[in-house]
Amino acid sequence: MTVTRFTRHGHPTGYADGCRTNAACPNAGTDQMTCKDAGIRYAGDWAYHRDVDNGTATTDRPSFATEKIIRKHAPKTEPIPTGKLTVAEARAETGVAVESVGVEVYERPRTPKPRPGAKPTAVPPSPEAIAALEQLAEPPAPAADVPVVAESTAPAEPMPEPAPAVVPERPKAPVAALDPTALVLCQCSLCETRFAILATLRRDLARRKTGVCCPRGHWNTFPAEPFATGDVAIEIVFPRRPAS
Repeated sequence: MTVTRFTRHGHPTGYADGCRTNAACPNAGTDQMTCKDAGIRYAGDWAYHRDVDNGTATTDRPSFATEKIIRKHAPKTEPIPTGKLTVAEARAETGVAVESVGVEVYERPRTPKPRPGAKPTAVPPSPEAIAALEQLAEPPAPAADVPVVAESTAPAEPMPEPAPAVVPERPKAPVAALDPTALVLCQCSLCETRFAILATLRRDLARRKTGVCCPRGHWNTFPAEPFATGDVAIEIVFPRRPAS
């Protein structure tokens, strides 16, 4: 269960809903009982402990529920007038039906069963009610003609166009002045890298030309026509293999 705004605090149902601590109960610090105390105090028999607190419990706890059930289901008896017998007592004394002997017995008064009454008949309305209804049903009187004042049709002034929003320019980061010496060194490094790549390509071509197995494990098969790369500086021309 979950504590909601409908939880009854200070009652065993509040403890069953989940209000299990005294600190979390709204009745803490007041003269009211918390849910935890109520769950412990009234566990099992709420009615008996309530009567104990009120000072109206006259029996012990085990027989309290039994007597309560007996009182609830006991027939509502009325005192019998003196000198009269019930039907059962008269039959027990005479041994025959009381109607044949003529013994005066006491019969409990019975409540007559309600019977359906007569259906209400429609009463015609009085002339005064008809006249009042006709007055209410009359349409309202038409309102007096009110002269309509024509509004001026002067041309409205054109709305000025909104000015374009001024977007502030974003400040640009300052460009650092490059050292010419650093540029030269960078270009030299690029050239050295390029020459190293070309040297590697030439060395691989020389190995393939002599018939050395390529890294994939297959013998070289040179193309019939020269092969050129996109870069003019790295253009490689494969020699033709002499026909055997």
